[in-house]
Amino acid sequence: MRWWWLCLLFFTPGLAAMDADGCRFARRVLLDESARRHLGAEVGDLRQITHCTVLRADFDADGADDQAALVRNGKACVLALFGADRASPTGVRLWTSEPEPVVAVLVVAGRACVRVETARQERSAGVETAIRHWQCVVWRRGDWQPVLEFEQSRTTIGAGGRVVRRCTREIEVSGATTVLVARAADLLDDKVLEGSETCRRSSLAWDADGALQIGAPDSADVPVATRVQIARTLEREGLVAAALDQAADALAQAEREKLKPNDSRLLDAQALRLRLLGRLPAAAVQR
Repeated sequence: MRWWWLCLLFFTPGLAAMDADGCRFARRVLLDESARRHLGAEVGDLRQITHCTVLRADFDADGADDQAALVRNGKACVLALFGADRASPTGVRLWTSEPEPVVAVLVVAGRACVRVETARQERSAGVETAIRHWQCVVWRRGDWQPVLEFEQSRTTIGAGGRVVRRCTREIEVSGATTVLVARAADLLDDKVLEGSETCRRSSLAWDADGALQIGAPDSADVPVATRVQIARTLEREGLVAAALDQAADALAQAEREKLKPNDSRLLDAQALRLRLLGRLPAAAVQR
């Protein structure tokens, strides 16, 4: 009989996935009624809990470390904050996530945030895309509040692996300034296509109301003429679909730059797109 109870203890879903600290904080989260309803669990019952991650940082900016815990039951997620002198959560945030979220502490412009990361894979018409998404939430005015949300990385692979588009965003500290750094590049046969590599920086700062402000990028995106040239390079390689993507980017950049209808750069991009569309199989054009 003793072995039976030991098997229940060590192989019960949830308990087997959490250490002692995770079990302790999961029980504390379940002291909150809204968390229990969202997770479908009762007080002290961890059988429905599939995961618990515990974070420690000064989330409420009072100079002392706090504890935060992400608890999951399948798609149901609860992020809870615990003050120093309370067993039950000070506050919780409830949401549902299909991709499994991973949390970590991220300091943004001097404030400790919880970074919630999810990842997914997409496949369409022979193109594979891997996307990593970040949402940063901060404890403000007695509640968890989202303050920043973006694609942290997107990698697109097409043409049987010959064409790769790589985009990343990172939060970095530069002197006394925190910046969001966006890097992008297009590669052909593992070599960066000339003119496609960019690095754009935007400042991040908290305003007087406690909201996060994102400054304008410090540089422009890839020029229209450069995108057109990249598209022509890919066209010469016989990579018509990839070239068409670059032509579409050129037209989007032309719109952002508000080019006049008779601008030669806009006309080149439009003519290139029409020519590339004519080279695609009819099924691909319809799709």
